[in-house]
Amino acid sequence: MEEIEIITAFVLSLSFLLLIWTIKGFLLRPTVCGRSSKATIILTANEETKDIESTIAGLHWLKQNGQLNADILIVDAGMEYETAEIALSISRRDSSIRVCSPDEIANIIIRGIANGAKR
Repeated sequence: MEEIEIITAFVLSLSFLLLIWTIKGFLLRPTVCGRSSKATIILTANEETKDIESTIAGLHWLKQNGQLNADILIVDAGMEYETAEIALSISRRDSSIRVCSPDEIANIIIRGIANGAKR
């Protein structure tokens, strides 16, 4: 009888954890845009920014899973050389990621990253 109680408690505990995990996933899910609209995520990177690659990898993962329909705009607010090279390398591989200076933000947002904003 004890074995059945232990197994039942274990299954109920796992079920509860799965329920909590699912609820957390729905609560943390980014905003879903309509098919005709697209969000632009603006990341400001300065000399203290060291983890831009992991930030972009996380956003790219959300895009691959279909949970995020957004372009990524990296604003160079004084990035170090290595960080700038990483950002430029990532933007060359993915056309939805763009690196710009603070002066170019308005032009890019108005014209759109994919719709002819000057590179």
